[in-house]
Amino acid sequence: MGNQQSDLYARLGESLMERMTVFWSNHFVTEYREYRFATWLFRYRKTLRTHALGDLRQLVHDIGKTAAMLRYLNGDKSRKGSPNENYARELLELFTMGVTGPDGSANYTQTDITELSRALTGWRLYPDREYDVDFDVTRFDDGVKAVFTREEAFTYHDVAPLLFDERSPQIAHFIAGKLYREFVSLDPNAEVIAALANRLEAED
Repeated sequence: MGNQQSDLYARLGESLMERMTVFWSNHFVTEYREYRFATWLFRYRKTLRTHALGDLRQLVHDIGKTAAMLRYLNGDKSRKGSPNENYARELLELFTMGVTGPDGSANYTQTDITELSRALTGWRLYPDREYDVDFDVTRFDDGVKAVFTREEAFTYHDVAPLLFDERSPQIAHFIAGKLYREFVSLDPNAEVIAALANRLEAED
């Protein structure tokens, strides 16, 4: 009985992981027709699956430097002096916190997007190489950026910690709302979402 129960739990865990992988693929969206390179799609899906039931902060960090995401939101074209704002905007609006918080106040400004995009510069794609994503320091804006209330020479690796340190309640509420609509009902229950958000934030 014990082995059967263990096998059942294992299968349920695998099913949940696959279900959450689908959820995250609809959240951190890319479109294959924009890059048409199977290796990039495989690595993007592998990143989602690896973190499907894990640390959202780490998933946010890792997904942004997949080749699929870099190409889809033009991160590979973002460089010092000419930062592309597409990924920074989607990161805030669709991937982490949403436009407004639970109280209706704005979660970020256009300046935050502009400055954040500078921290995301420097990544390049090499479809003909085994390691097809690389960081080119000559394309990176190493200057001081002003994001939210902080001014530092932020790099890509600072971005996820910055977002979760400065906007943890807003991120938890946004993600809780999406999980509720995905797995419970399209008709939101504010109390349940708030409770779920508190749980998510406590485990961050």
